[in-house]
Amino acid sequence: MGWLEVFFDISVYAYLLALIAYTVWFLWRGPKPWVSGTVLLALGAACQVAFIIAMGAVAGRPPFSNTFETMVLFSACVAGFYLALLWGVDWKPLAPGVAFAALLVSLLAYVPMQDELDPLVPALRDNLLLTIHVLFCFVSYAAFLLAYVGAITHLWKNERHHPGAVAALALSVTTLVAGVVLSTLAGTTLWKDSRGAALAVAALGAVVAAGALWPALFFGGRKLRIRDRLPEEETLQKTVYRMVALGFPFLTLGIITGSYWAKQAWGRYWGWDDKEVASLVTWLVFAAYLHVRLVPRWRGTWISWVAVAGFWCVVFTFLGVNYLLGGLHAYA
Repeated sequence: MGWLEVFFDISVYAYLLALIAYTVWFLWRGPKPWVSGTVLLALGAACQVAFIIAMGAVAGRPPFSNTFETMVLFSACVAGFYLALLWGVDWKPLAPGVAFAALLVSLLAYVPMQDELDPLVPALRDNLLLTIHVLFCFVSYAAFLLAYVGAITHLWKNERHHPGAVAALALSVTTLVAGVVLSTLAGTTLWKDSRGAALAVAALGAVVAAGALWPALFFGGRKLRIRDRLPEEETLQKTVYRMVALGFPFLTLGIITGSYWAKQAWGRYWGWDDKEVASLVTWLVFAAYLHVRLVPRWRGTWISWVAVAGFWCVVFTFLGVNYLLGGLHAYA
């Protein structure tokens, strides 16, 4: 990929520095760390957008055909979406979580990165449908990731659900880190170049960090009085609801356009392929969340767990199906 990687590398460093700046702001406040973090987050998103555009220009096709390319889009959507939301809603307390999510997705993208831009497989050779379908899906995924950040924060804020939220967050990070390590070990050719060596060191550091995350979240969180620095529970509930309500129509459109595309490529709208089933399950989970959220007597902190479960379904739909199950969508 040559010089194109420079854009992506800069975005990763920008997200890392944004995470540090936002963490400093969250713990000690002050305008300078906040401004620095926001500028760095915007720089990371801009570099990834430039990277996506450059990949498309070089390849002569929409750069959304494999896991690496879609993960770059996913990370850019998360950061860009958050920056856009800052204009209308006070999302500041969630900034460290958003920067960490964008950084983690970007780091995960290094694993399936390829040196060459492959041509599209026959099923994907419809540039308009590919672009529309993928954009709908990943805008929804970005909204659901922000909903996940808000839901975990909401559960963390609640004293009763605090231990479960800490365990869920640590488990999520540990699982993703384990996936990076296993993918690195499986791709033995990565060890032959500088990127493989850097990834190996990063994976080892991530394992240590993930192992330390459990006690740090339990004990450090109390000592730093993190819960006191978070927004009110009602505000967090509304934040989660808004993100799910925003992402759900895009997911619906993603499934509809995917079905239409399946008809063009494979001659049927729905074939119960693994990815199709996983997408349907994800859609049903978030539909249940929206339904329960609208029934006053069923409202409560516990429904944030539904949003958490919904995002885990997103992760399985996006990555789990590709690496564990396969099917017609294995190229994605």
